[in-house]
Amino acid sequence: FKDVGLDLKKANMRFMLNTYLSIAIFVSLIVFVSSLFIFTALGILISGFFKWIWIPFALGFGSLIGFYLYPSSEKSNVNKRITDELPFSTIYMSAIAGSNIEPTKIFSIISKSPEYKYVGYEIKKMLGQIQLYGFDLVSSLKNSSKRVSNRQLSELFSGLATNIVTGGSLKAYLGKKSENLLLDYKLRRDQYTQIAETFMDIYISILIAGPLVLMMLFIVMN
Repeated sequence: FKDVGLDLKKANMRFMLNTYLSIAIFVSLIVFVSSLFIFTALGILISGFFKWIWIPFALGFGSLIGFYLYPSSEKSNVNKRITDELPFSTIYMSAIAGSNIEPTKIFSIISKSPEYKYVGYEIKKMLGQIQLYGFDLVSSLKNSSKRVSNRQLSELFSGLATNIVTGGSLKAYLGKKSENLLLDYKLRRDQYTQIAETFMDIYISILIAGPLVLMMLFIVMN
């Protein structure tokens, strides 16, 4: 279950792997035993109902599968939320970096901002390595880049670490990065708009134009 443990971390779910698996087994057993009791009672009361006795086994197994897949689903949701927040949080970081503030303070400000909930949480985890475990900023950025679920945020952390080591301008780097991220964001919005237009055309064709054409055909045939 190493993949489940990794998904738990990337989804920011506050469970250790063994705790999560224990909860999954416990809940699945409750589902199985309670449903087995109900279906057995119904089988005694209703003749021929025992043919559905396989359902409790399916419910118990389905509960285990649900617990197994949920962290991956939550990781995808976190990944999407970070992708939506990242362009604007990077612009904010670039603006703060213009005041030549110490880099750690930039991340501290972003982590406390309620507007960037998911990006801020990843930055809080990165700052925790500095404040609790004594890592330097570059090491914590590199460690976080390997563990974060979002590829773009991972590249941002890695690029910031390289920029700090080489002594480059944080404002220039963040400004350029924010432009690229904002361009990607606009392209994604355009794609969503095109998909919405396609579904709108399908809806109009099938549910509005289609019945009208058929009605006209029936009238002409008659």
